[in-house]
This record gives sequence, structure tokens and C-alpha cells, in this order.
Amino acid sequence: MAGIQVLTVSQLNRYVKTKLEEDPLLHGIFIKGEISNFTRHRLSGHCYFTLKDEKAAVKCVMFASQARSLRFEPENGLAVVAAGNISLYERDGAYQVYVTDLIPEGLGSLQLAFQQLYARLERQGYFDAACKKPLPRYPQVIGVVMSEHSAAFQDVCNIVSRRYPAVKILLHHSSVQGQDAPAQLAAGVRALDTRCDVIIIGRGGGSYEDLWCFNSEELARVIFSAKTPVVSAVGHETDFTICDFVSDCRAPTPSAAAELVTPQLEHLLSMLQGYRETMFAREVRYLNEQSQRLDDAFVRVRRSALGKITANTQALYSCRDRIQRTFRALLQKKQYQLAGAAARLEAASPLRRMAAGYARVQKDGQGIRSVGQLSPDDEILIRLADGDASARIVAIEERWKGNAKEKAEL
Repeated sequence: MAGIQVLTVSQLNRYVKTKLEEDPLLHGIFIKGEISNFTRHRLSGHCYFTLKDEKAAVKCVMFASQARSLRFEPENGLAVVAAGNISLYERDGAYQVYVTDLIPEGLGSLQLAFQQLYARLERQGYFDAACKKPLPRYPQVIGVVMSEHSAAFQDVCNIVSRRYPAVKILLHHSSVQGQDAPAQLAAGVRALDTRCDVIIIGRGGGSYEDLWCFNSEELARVIFSAKTPVVSAVGHETDFTICDFVSDCRAPTPSAAAELVTPQLEHLLSMLQGYRETMFAREVRYLNEQSQRLDDAFVRVRRSALGKITANTQALYSCRDRIQRTFRALLQKKQYQLAGAAARLEAASPLRRMAAGYARVQKDGQGIRSVGQLSPDDEILIRLADGDASARIVAIEERWKGNAKEKAEL
């Protein structure tokens, strides 16, 4: 084998790789095909897949730095145009496409990304009507997530102040387009949540790319998790974003959103006047009904009272008659008893005996019943039936012959 150059496998692969990379036709190449065997490495974020058509296939790799800029999620069966460079993977000796960008065939990348995110959130229930929160009828504070200097925010302020000046507007300034807008919009909803009664998020019209920040998955999840009702007002009436579908209510424009969340002052005043008239009429009717009930109650009470008075009067007369009869019978009985007692008293009266010739003798106001109570020269008073006489004891003669006991009993 003299004169023959022998290459190692590594030298061969390195040579072929150099030739491939030096070929200008293989730089910035565009390849159309269908994605299969797609895999995203969990740690590095690199994407590995195969592009194929009806007759052939080629290995592809897309590094994480390029994959992060994709607007959509690559998936098997998706027809794409891959932009990149051709090179050889020396270890395996296989050439592959180092992809720098992927473009969906037929649909634009933004439209495809929208459809993929919409389908994913719909499967997770983010658009269910049962999850929508009702808007307050009379909000006190309205939160707004918009650009502070935008015409859309000025329209919201003008309409709210004209329709319902009593409400307070709480603004959280945010970019509404560009790379930083999705995070700022999500931060605005978080900051206003629970601090107001309803939140308006949106901007005026623009291109599909200008409105793309409202298709952010992060923003959609923040809106869905908010405790405060959110009204989406993005672009014009024909524009639709993920924000519109996940919000509790969609308004075609920011101005329409301002009208949607505020009652009209004239309507409120008219409604209050109607309530006032209704309440006055009900009050008058109530007072008339109560007055009639009072009159009816007075008639019933009067009739009942008269009936009770009549019945009680009759009962009182009957009671009076019973008392009079009882009193007369008792009086008559007492009169009989008194007459009997008087007769007995008359029969036992000392005056009656005195009238028969007896006298009562007293000494110093005390009655004398025995000569033993007297002494000679005592002054005594002799009480007769028709008068009294004073006398002096001259002599005492005791005529009692019985013993002391019989004398004491007498």
C-alpha cells in the first residue's frame, strides 16, 4: 500500500465536515419537510427531530438559544420550512441540519402559536363559562392596565367621568407591545387584583404583531387566577386575543369597556326617581292600610269593650243585689241578737234592781260588797234608782253566820 494515504475515521469525518461547511450552497439553506421524532432535552433545552418527505429524511438539531425564540411549539406531523446550515456530526459520521429557525408551512408562526395556546388552555378549562365572574353593577374603584399616555386610557377616563363620576380609577402603567409587555401586563393584573372592583386591560388597535403580547400564556394564567373580574379591551372589534377568551368579559374597544363597567348617571337618577315614587306610593298605601286597620281595630275594641262593660255592669248589679240581700239578712240577724242581748242585759241590770228598792254602795269610787270593807266614820255614796246620797258609817253590825268559805263564794 505504498503511496496510498490512509485516513482514520475521525480524519475522514473531519474532512467531510469541513467540505460541507465550506460549501456556500449549504449555508442559509431552507428545507421543507414534516417534523417527526421531535424531542426537547429536559435539561439543555436543545431540540432534536427529523425532517422527512415521501422519499427521504434528514436529522436536525436546534439549540436552545434558537428554540427559545420560536413563537410556536414544534410537534410531530407539522409541515415546516427549516432554515439553517448543513454539517456533519463527527462522532456518528452522520450529516445533519443545524436549524436556526422554523417557519410553519401554510400558517404563520404567530397564528400557529395562537392556535396551539388556545387549544391547550381550552383543554385546561380556561375559557369555560362557569369560571367567568360577574361584573359589579356599581363599582367604586376601576382598575386599568394600559399605557398611561395612550389614547385608549384617555378614552376610558373621559367615558367613566361622564357616565359615573363617583367612581375612582386606579391605573397601573404597562407597555402594550414589545418583548417586555407580557410580563408588565401580568404584573399589572396582579398588582390591582383585590384592590378594585373590576379591572380593564387593553389597548387601542394595531397590527397582529402589535397585539401579540395579549396572547401571552403567563398573562392568561394570571387573569384566570385573579379574584377580581377582568374585562379585556384589546384593539378593534374584529381583533381577538387569548386575553379576550380567558377574561371574564370581552369589550370590542377600550371605550366600550368603560361603558360596560359603569352605569349611566342619567339612568341611575331616573331609576332612583322611579324608586322614590314607588316607595312614596307604597308608603301612602301602607299608611292608608294601617289607618283602616286601626279604625277597624278601634271599632272591634269599642264593640268588645261595650260588650264587656255591659256584661260587667250586669254582673256588678247582680253582685250588689246579693250583697244587699246578704247584708239585710245579716243585719236582721244581728238585730235579733242585739234585742235578745238587750233583754238579757235589762234583766240583769242593777238599775232594774235598784228600781225595786235596792241601792249600790261605793266607797272612794269602789263598790262595797261586804261590811268588812267599812269602818265607822267612813264616808260612803249610796246610789239609788233616782239619785245618789252621801252618808257616814255610824256603826257596823255583821249578820253573816256561815263559814269563811261560803262567805267567800258569795
